[in-house]
Amino acid sequence: MTPSPFIIVSAPRCGSTAFYRALNLLPGIRIDYEPAFDDIAFDETGVTSRVQELLTGYCGFKHVFDPTGFPFRPDHQATISEMEQHRSLWIRLNAIILNYPRLRVIFLRRRNGFQRIVSDLVGRATNLWGHTGCSISATEAANYKDAVSQVPLPPLDEDLVMWYLEHLPRIEEELRNSITTNAVLDLWYEDLFGPTIGTASRIVRFQQVLQFLQIEAPEGQLQSPELSYILQPSAKLNDESIFSRITNYRELSNKAAVLYRIAAKTGLC
Repeated sequence: MTPSPFIIVSAPRCGSTAFYRALNLLPGIRIDYEPAFDDIAFDETGVTSRVQELLTGYCGFKHVFDPTGFPFRPDHQATISEMEQHRSLWIRLNAIILNYPRLRVIFLRRRNGFQRIVSDLVGRATNLWGHTGCSISATEAANYKDAVSQVPLPPLDEDLVMWYLEHLPRIEEELRNSITTNAVLDLWYEDLFGPTIGTASRIVRFQQVLQFLQIEAPEGQLQSPELSYILQPSAKLNDESIFSRITNYRELSNKAAVLYRIAAKTGLC
C-alpha cells in the first residue's frame, strides 16, 4: 500500500530530525529535509505549487518553522520587532502548507520551551546541528559534543528567550488549529525522548507513527542497529554539560521555571 503524502512539522529542536532519519531508513520511503520556500511567491498559489513539486519526488518532507520566517527566509536570524511585524504572514504561509490536500501531518511540540530555545540558540551560535549527512553511527552525539566544546558559547539574549517562551506556544497552537481537514498526529518531545523513556519504548512510539502514516516496516527493520542509534537516549545532543558553559544559562533557567509555575497556576499551560 502506497502511504499518503506526509509532513513532519515542528519548531526547531523538537525531535523532527530523529523522525526524518528514522523514516528514511525504510525501503521505498524518501523524505526531503527542510526544503526552502524563500524563492516562491508568498501566496497560496506559490506555496501550493512548491508543495506539489516536492511531493512529485518525495513521500513527504520535514518542515521546520520559526517566527524568524524560516523557511520562507533563508536563515533563523530576525529581531523581535521583525518577528512581530511579519508574524501573521509567516503563520498564513505555514497554514497553507499544513492544509495541502490529503497531507498527513505529524505535529511535534516541546513542553519545555526553555530547553528548546537554548538548544536552538546553541545551534545558531555554533552552526553545529548534529546531523551532518546520511551516515548513522553510535558516536554521533559524542562527536557533536566534542565539536561544540571547541566553540565559545555567547550569553543568551534574555529578551529573545523570554519572547520565545511567551509567543512560540501561541504560534504553535494557532498553526495546529489552522488544520481543518488533514489527519494530524500530535506528539510531544518529552513523551518521545524524555530522559526516563528507553530505546524500546521509543521504538514502540515510532511504530505508532508508522501506523498513522500507513507505512509497513519490513520484518526486522524496527530492530536494526541504525534505528537504535537514532532513537537511543544517548543520542541526545544538547544537555547540561553544554548549557552550563553559557554564563547566564542558570539565571535564565530559574526565571523560566518561575514563568512555568505561574502559567501552571493560572491555567495557561
